[in-house]
Amino acid sequence: RYWRDWSSDVCSSDLCSVAEDDCRTTFLLFCNRTPELAAKYLLSFVGREHRDEIRIEVLKTKGTLAQAAPKELADFALETLIPKEEPRRRRGHDYFPDRPFEFTDMKFTPSSPSQGPFLDLLIHAPSEGLRLIRGILLHAISFHRGDKEDLNAIIVYRDGEAESFKWPDFYLWSREYGSASGLVVSALMALEAWAHRRIDAGENIETVLADVSGPLENGERTSATLLVVTDILVSHWPASARAAIPFVGCPQLLCFELTRPRHDSYEFPDLFGLKEMQTEPLGLVSAQDLKQRPSRRVSLYDLLAQYTFKSAEYQPELDNALARASERLGMPEKHSDLGDPRMMAVHARNVLNRANWIGLKDENGSLTGKFEYRPPQAEREQMEPIQKEAAPRLEEHSLRMAILNELYVNPETTAEFLTLSADWAKKHENVFDSRPDFDWDGNHSTMLEAVVTVATLIARNGSAERLEKEGAWLREIFDKAYVGRIDPVFSQRDGLRYNPQAIAFVGQSFLLERSRQQNDDERLLRFAASASYAPAHGYRAILALLFRLNARWLPSILRCAFEASVLAVESWNDSEEEKIAHQASFSARIGSRIGSELTWLRGEG
Repeated sequence: RYWRDWSSDVCSSDLCSVAEDDCRTTFLLFCNRTPELAAKYLLSFVGREHRDEIRIEVLKTKGTLAQAAPKELADFALETLIPKEEPRRRRGHDYFPDRPFEFTDMKFTPSSPSQGPFLDLLIHAPSEGLRLIRGILLHAISFHRGDKEDLNAIIVYRDGEAESFKWPDFYLWSREYGSASGLVVSALMALEAWAHRRIDAGENIETVLADVSGPLENGERTSATLLVVTDILVSHWPASARAAIPFVGCPQLLCFELTRPRHDSYEFPDLFGLKEMQTEPLGLVSAQDLKQRPSRRVSLYDLLAQYTFKSAEYQPELDNALARASERLGMPEKHSDLGDPRMMAVHARNVLNRANWIGLKDENGSLTGKFEYRPPQAEREQMEPIQKEAAPRLEEHSLRMAILNELYVNPETTAEFLTLSADWAKKHENVFDSRPDFDWDGNHSTMLEAVVTVATLIARNGSAERLEKEGAWLREIFDKAYVGRIDPVFSQRDGLRYNPQAIAFVGQSFLLERSRQQNDDERLLRFAASASYAPAHGYRAILALLFRLNARWLPSILRCAFEASVLAVESWNDSEEEKIAHQASFSARIGSRIGSELTWLRGEG
């Protein structure tokens, strides 16, 4: 019985809610003892509304439902996770992008093989687990591609039959950086963990691969499962040498794999410590367990050399597979590089040829047992002009990437690097003058971020002479970062990375400490009062420095930010004069707030 205790703030509804949670958790932990009751419980949600939070809690709880009522659990999960109505397509100016699962997937963070019911179902009822995962994938693919036809599918030949894996741009969906929904990432992680578990227990690799890469409910195969296949083949080498031939013999897949381990090994900085706040659910396998697998360091492309030397008995069969692929794709063109499957097919066959490898010698002239690939003349003639032409771009790209990382990896930047970076940035500062409506390849955004980062690095580590000489340029760059419309995507980024406004906020704060000029205080407050909360990430990153300079900075910046968050409600039928009046009123209010804060920061007023 529950009653209200008038001497406390706890009422009967609160007590009922706690008791309900306790009962549900206990039931889910032991419901495998009463399978019929477990099935009845899941079916009781059919047709019931306003129970979404409870449904999600059921799916997140690590109990025994997968053992007790696997079919009902798979149905329950599909009904809960996939929106009943088609997710609305947001308008172009909306801050939040379209999402196949709306915001349900945010309840299942961080992505993990033990997140949700996927792995439990795969272990206890494989057919139901596969049905659930394929249903999730099919919904996500339909959302992103609809009825569009795929003309660039990855073709793999197994046992003489062509298997078409559609939508190559979904190849990285099993990785957190692969732009997929968190639910999809967790489902594919669970699929990989289940496959490793089966092979480690002695199951046939071919059988496991067939389950992993099997078609969706509509009979089509998706490239989203193809990276899971790659993980299996690479991680269980050399036992997988025979099974891997159709995939290593696919030039399209080798092109994807050429640089993939570099992305897998990159650790994005966690400036805010957000990873500590996101705890994986306890389970049989963690995301870190998967990251320890060899496939995170070795690519399918790397296996070519293994076939050349250590698994030579399979070399003829693999060479034949590549020859058939080359015949199907055609010969490379004049400008084809290793990103072109046609050139990759030719190159891969050359790698398999032992005659194209030379033994390395030590300083005494003795063979070391190591080999180096030397391409034949035809490949050299094809690649050398391309490499020569690409060298300046690669050098520029390498410097840009070094600049973007410098702010996070080196607390003390050398004078030489600052000089090199400043020369580069001054050649590209026109990036602020030609902003595209949409940055399709991300090139403009990274250029802009790199230029702002250079200015911040100089503000942080430049000598007094450099700060005096280039101070006007630094402030001009910081100002430009806040001119015009601020892309709302910057507001969604965590930390400073990919956030030029936040980086500029940090750089301007460094100037306050190291080379303050008359208008620097006003500039920082103006940044805080911008029409975006992107600079809030910079405020968090530089909080200790601001406190050390003057503790009053903290409330002043917050008050300016809050002031800018109060906006007039404009009507669709407002005249142009009324819109101008709204903007003038807003600007006057912000100006007044900044003026008051500057007076207060000086200890007056």
